[in-house]
Amino acid sequence: MASEDKYLLTYGRQIYSSKKLTWFSRLGAGATYKWKSNEDILFGPSGLAAITVLTGKRHNHFELNAGIFIVSYSDDNTSGVNPLLDVGYHYQKPNGGFVFKTKIGILGLGIGLGYAF
Repeated sequence: MASEDKYLLTYGRQIYSSKKLTWFSRLGAGATYKWKSNEDILFGPSGLAAITVLTGKRHNHFELNAGIFIVSYSDDNTSGVNPLLDVGYHYQKPNGGFVFKTKIGILGLGIGLGYAF
């Protein structure tokens, strides 16, 4: 069974804010590694385009993401556009600073660290 690891740098921009919800657009680029066997490792550039919604206005948020994830494996000339849908926990102070998030979704589990300014 093949497994994949994804490493992405993402940029998010707030597009709407109300008392209970904040919406962001997100773009990301990075690399994906697929282990098909001990000796067969595929590498490909990858990217994402998504919309994120956060609940609440304090430090702790529920997060919902929807969008697409694109990968192209140069080693075997395969590529794909995959749906992105996940839910998670998001820690971020209203005025920015350190960001921590965890998620579970169609593409698996994830952890993110960052800085908001």
